[in-house]
Amino acid sequence: MPNRNLDNWPYLTETQRDILCHWIEENFISIQSINCDRPVSIISQVFAKSPHGFRVPDTVMCDAMADCGYRVHKSRRDEYFFNISEKSPALQEWYRLCSSSRDGKRHIYAGGGEPWKYPHP
Repeated sequence: MPNRNLDNWPYLTETQRDILCHWIEENFISIQSINCDRPVSIISQVFAKSPHGFRVPDTVMCDAMADCGYRVHKSRRDEYFFNISEKSPALQEWYRLCSSSRDGKRHIYAGGGEPWKYPHP
């Protein structure tokens, strides 16, 4: 178990910290390079949708990933990335959820996140 600095985790109870760290250890595979395709916001969403998951602020997720031994990289746009493999079980589950939520039709999204509505003739 990694050495956790509990002072950096003001939003979570001890039980929630244990659940989060156990989930990280079970669901990510460490690699040498930083994966700049999956920011911390995606990782937080994946955790929140997991069976025992709950909403976690991105800053707390960054602390948890660092405490579990992952390297954290901050981009110029203030996004945080980690050295996690795309083959990690959590990311594979996220891909599965994303593909099952699509209905097989191609959608074009505008800035608001809503599909374009084309007028019917």
